[in-house]
Amino acid sequence: SEILKDFQAENFSVFGNIDYFLNRYYKIAFGLRWENWDSKYKDSNNESFRPSNNMNGGKISLVKNRNNSNTFFSIARGYKQGGFNLGLDATDNLIKQSLIYDPEFLTNYEMGISSNLENLGFNYSVVIFFSKREDQQVLISRQVDPTDPNTFSYLTENAAEGENYGIEITSNYLLTDDLYLFANLGFLKTKIKNWESRIDLEGRSQAHAPEHSYSIGGNLNLKNNLYLKLDINGKS
Repeated sequence: SEILKDFQAENFSVFGNIDYFLNRYYKIAFGLRWENWDSKYKDSNNESFRPSNNMNGGKISLVKNRNNSNTFFSIARGYKQGGFNLGLDATDNLIKQSLIYDPEFLTNYEMGISSNLENLGFNYSVVIFFSKREDQQVLISRQVDPTDPNTFSYLTENAAEGENYGIEITSNYLLTDDLYLFANLGFLKTKIKNWESRIDLEGRSQAHAPEHSYSIGGNLNLKNNLYLKLDINGKS
């Protein structure tokens, strides 16, 4: 049968950024953001939700720029708004309490360097990072009807905390005026922490987070606005 749905959402945010130069080489950058999200949902299937989130984030960084080279250190806090799960027709009170989920927050620490060696036609960047995830939003399966083992459904919940750390390396080399090559590498380690309802998953890697990634290739200018690009990408 047809289900009639009515969904409304409003976002209001305030943000700003300030750059302060300590001297000709060093700069401190500040950024702040506050956001409110309100939503209303109801349908003809007697499902209704009115979640509301207040979220805040920001970034502070110290940057050194000298001789075609940038070195930086930054601390940033980001977020992803919450939401609700639909179409579950839940009869179990525990699942009903889980239909609305809260925002997820990420605090990220980074340090890195980038350099442009113009005389060699080569530039590169290296970034090392460590991140902490709070109220991590995860997709899990639940049995909607406790009396029917065939009523499994997927829903999003705030189920855990997590840690990520790794390194990213990018490089470009202008071999000739018409040909440049590139190579990028990434190494990532993740860990699930403090998932009270799934103790068996603590310490495991997070989903959709490949430990290794790479891309290599080149771009050839064939003249007359014609280009040939070849690249190889991989994740594992």
